[in-house]
Order: sequence, then C-alpha cells, then structure tokens
Amino acid sequence: LPPYINSVIIGLLLGDGWLHIDKSNRSKNARFGFKQSLSKFESFFNVFNILSHYCNSLPIFSIKKNFKIKGRVNKTNKYFYALTLQTRALPCLTEIYNRFYPNKEKIVPLDIYQDIDPISLTLWIEGDGSYQPNGGLLLCTDSYTLKEVILLMNVLIIKYNIKPTLIQRDKTKSQYRIYISKSSMNIVKGLVKPYISKTMKYKVHL
Repeated sequence: LPPYINSVIIGLLLGDGWLHIDKSNRSKNARFGFKQSLSKFESFFNVFNILSHYCNSLPIFSIKKNFKIKGRVNKTNKYFYALTLQTRALPCLTEIYNRFYPNKEKIVPLDIYQDIDPISLTLWIEGDGSYQPNGGLLLCTDSYTLKEVILLMNVLIIKYNIKPTLIQRDKTKSQYRIYISKSSMNIVKGLVKPYISKTMKYKVHL
C-alpha cells in the first residue's frame, strides 16, 4: 500500500475499523471494513474517497433499532443510521491482518510505533476521540488490554512528547482509556490540523 493509504487504514483500525478473511468464499486475503454513523457523513465520505480505489461498490446504508454502543445494547426506540464500506480482498491487507489479528482477534502489535504518524493519529481521533469540555481529549480504547493501552501511550510520549494519562473506566471489566490534557493539545492540534475533517475539528478544539 502507498504510505498515505497505509496510515489511513492503521488509524481506522485503531478505532472501529476491522479486517477479516471470508473463509466461506475460499479467500486467502483480507478485506478492510469500516462503519460509521450517518451523522458523521462528511468524515465517512472522506474515508471512502480515499479508499474507493480499493472498493468494488459504494457504501452500504443500514438502519438498526437495538444497536450496540461500545459492546452494550442500547434498547431504546431510537434508530441508528449507518454507512459501511468494504474493500476488495487484497494481499497488501493480509499483511496488516497478520500483524493485527495473529489469533483472529484484533490486538495492538508490538511494532505499532512505526505505524503511528499524523495521518493515522488523525483517523484514530476521528473514530475514537471524545471531546472534553475542559480542553482535553479522551481516546476510547475500551477494547484493548492494559498492556496495549500503555503501549499506545508510550508511542505518544516518545514520538510526539504528548503527555497522556491512563484512566480506568470500569474496575470490574478492566477497561482503560487515554486522556490527553489541555497542556498537550497544542501538539495534537499541530499534528492533525492538515488532515482532520471539518466536522471533526471540535474533537481537538479547533
């Protein structure tokens, strides 16, 4: 993959993006998939425009009533409108799959340092970043282990001098998040400003 495309996919993978190999079609290669709320239409279509060369079709529109939010089923009368894109099965994606899915479950690979750059950081924030009224940013890393979250924090510290804080979200489920305080946000803003979607600028207080 070209470096820019690789960074986009890595950034999305750190959030809600996924890779899978469809054994039912006897495929040997992985496909990349990404789903986002219709309310984030501009951000989603920016991603689709970047990856459209690798897709066979337009995004798929879907509606769900009882939908999941970070693993919990939201049983309300509200509907969830979403768009999903999926790429073709490609050897270059299989290479990434083998690193992120060594046991068929997504992990943060130990060599993630080489993958995190301003582009991947931007896509990660757009997907899993949460605006904080106090001027900071919260990265929702609930699905990762403590070791993986600390690994990601170390990359931010060593590579960009960002000073993150570990937050334990749920003591019983051992879910952890990364908080970046206002004091480090000028660094974050400088890194992501050239790449972030207009509708996502609020997340980094731009």
